[in-house]
Amino acid sequence: MSDLPLYKCHKQVRAVHIAGVEIHKDGSATIAPREQGIEPFKTDAGWGERFKGSEEDPGVYVVYDDGYASWSPTDKFDAGYAGIDEHLSDMVCGELMSMNAIGFGKPDAGYMLESAISSTADAAADSEDRTALILDDHLKSLCEMQRNHIHDLLQNDYYRATHDMAPESAD
Repeated sequence: MSDLPLYKCHKQVRAVHIAGVEIHKDGSATIAPREQGIEPFKTDAGWGERFKGSEEDPGVYVVYDDGYASWSPTDKFDAGYAGIDEHLSDMVCGELMSMNAIGFGKPDAGYMLESAISSTADAAADSEDRTALILDDHLKSLCEMQRNHIHDLLQNDYYRATHDMAPESAD
């Protein structure tokens, strides 16, 4: 199987670990979440048919961004997903959008990126959950992608300057 292409998941989902589940005749289920502060809820009809849990592992109720609800074994879900602090996630997006409005192609773009990562990581370090670890991983990946993008932009500008080519317009 090592000859198959390798993929890394980047999607976000809504999910709860299941503490208990009751399957109804119409194929819906009532789920009692393991997470504190979330009330038991009823799924749509048909979800119970996708449920493959057991007493040892009731699993995780997962809802994708298109609304499709599914079931996942706990170990597989926990290995592939980490919780997101939505407040910090919004803050990261805001920082990156403001940086993008200024422009990554400018000479101080690297500094702006590092500054946004640093301020976001500082906020994450004050968080009570696993957000700091999640952000650290994602921000390192983002930083590497952005550095590569800046490097490509600078190489393009250098090539154009050394080959008497007009700079591209900044539409």
